[in-house]
Amino acid sequence: VGYAVFLCLLLDSVFAEGELLFGLYNEAFYLDPKPKEYFYQIPLFFEEFDKNMLKVLNQIKNNYSRVQPYEVEQLKKKCINYYYAAIYKFLCDVQEEMIVPSNVILYWGRYQGEATIIKGGQL
Repeated sequence: VGYAVFLCLLLDSVFAEGELLFGLYNEAFYLDPKPKEYFYQIPLFFEEFDKNMLKVLNQIKNNYSRVQPYEVEQLKKKCINYYYAAIYKFLCDVQEEMIVPSNVILYWGRYQGEATIIKGGQL
């Protein structure tokens, strides 16, 4: 039996609490009838996102008279991709030091969306 360890950011949660989903699945992955899923907040990581977004929004509001709430949400969704990239880069950088059993695959991606294998083989 193979297992998948899946790490992902939840978009809705990112803007609320900045949570990361840590999931353990059998070879059926999302179809696993008894997945183990845990939610984790990365300390300070998303506090910086909020600070950075405030700076960006202040600059935009200084240049544009009317900024609509939907535009702010769209901007946040675009900016969060940089945070996805930072976590992915971190995982790639440390993957050589990770001890992962041969029947386990470590994935990084979006919840029930695209995923990238960080370490491991096939299930």
